[in-house]
Amino acid sequence: MLRILALPGYTQNAYIMSKRLGALRKGCGKDVEFVFIDPPHIVLNPSFGGSLADFDSTAASTPEEQTPENTPRSWWEAGSDGMNMTYVGFDETVQYLREVLDKDEKGFDGVFGFSQGAGMAAILASILEKPSLHPAFAGSSFPPFKFAIFAGGFLPVATNPTFEGYFPIEQTPTLHIIGNVDVIIGEARSLALVENCHDARIERHDGGHFVPAKASFKNFLKEYITSFEPGGLCGDVPPPKSAPPSAVPTPIATPRSGSPAPASK
Repeated sequence: MLRILALPGYTQNAYIMSKRLGALRKGCGKDVEFVFIDPPHIVLNPSFGGSLADFDSTAASTPEEQTPENTPRSWWEAGSDGMNMTYVGFDETVQYLREVLDKDEKGFDGVFGFSQGAGMAAILASILEKPSLHPAFAGSSFPPFKFAIFAGGFLPVATNPTFEGYFPIEQTPTLHIIGNVDVIIGEARSLALVENCHDARIERHDGGHFVPAKASFKNFLKEYITSFEPGGLCGDVPPPKSAPPSAVPTPIATPRSGSPAPASK
């Protein structure tokens, strides 16, 4: 069985993400175990400038409405110190993820992140390749992920020196799921992450900021994930049958190239 660490998006939590990926979990059957974890921070004042309902209607809008199933959470809160973007709560999140990995006895083959969770998954994938990047992982011996899936993801660096040296991701095969009409995370932000992954593959869908649940995409994701079983194809599986041709140049287009891509400045 392959085990995947699943990181929810901003204002989501483990319960919400597990429901959103219900069709995929069911499709993968007993071959794959998804381990959903809550982001460590509760969202009180959304940093994206709207209300909680504007971003994810599943999340509770007020503290009085919150239950363990609908409490909005985050991996960090974005801000600014006047010169750089700031990521409030980031160090606590990395320490939290170290504790998650320490307590888990089976280990994880891959990571699946959505939106802000994809940004955090990219950071974690990089840390597992280079544990010295963060003090919380100094001296650790966790192996790199066999694969990483980023849905609606973005490169979480901006102009913040906190992330100097984190990218590119050099070893881990990455799959980037991009919605053609995603207005939450624009295409340029998602492609910035693609360009900072040396072994990247893109798959697009006609929708917005979500993981597509159509049978063709669900079956593709199952084939992609299970291809990382011992002796498998390691991601070299056909794209979703109904997917439109990718508009991305061949060095980072489907199928995954395995060739280095330049790091963003």
